[in-house]
Amino acid sequence: MVFGGFLKRLQSRRRRRIAAVRRISDLLNAMEQDAARPLLSPDLIVVDGAGRRIEGVDDFLKTDRNLRIAAGHVQVRIDDISVRDNEVFVSGTTDSESEEMSGQTFWRLTFDGEIVSEIHITRDPELMTVTRYHAMQRR
Repeated sequence: MVFGGFLKRLQSRRRRRIAAVRRISDLLNAMEQDAARPLLSPDLIVVDGAGRRIEGVDDFLKTDRNLRIAAGHVQVRIDDISVRDNEVFVSGTTDSESEEMSGQTFWRLTFDGEIVSEIHITRDPELMTVTRYHAMQRR
């Protein structure tokens, strides 16, 4: 019985984290970045495979919104989600009118309690990421 309660808590936490990731994706797709803020750490760190980073939720949400507008309202479709400890692994597809945006995307989100503290993005190096767009905008 002890293990049954433990497994139920783990499954509940797993379901909450999956729901949070889906909610973040849905809100960003709907251009409701401010509504995603409570699900993200104020000190959020977003990093891509090239080591480009965005630090802070405000900068991330602003850049995400600007990129989506510039690329014709990009939509991210989640294909698969798996949870391991404090991390959630997501594979999906980015749909856009822009060839530079469209394609596979993989995220690793790290949770600190109930909020996302880090997002690691892996994409084909030729494809745009929010972190790459951020670096381009800062030049």
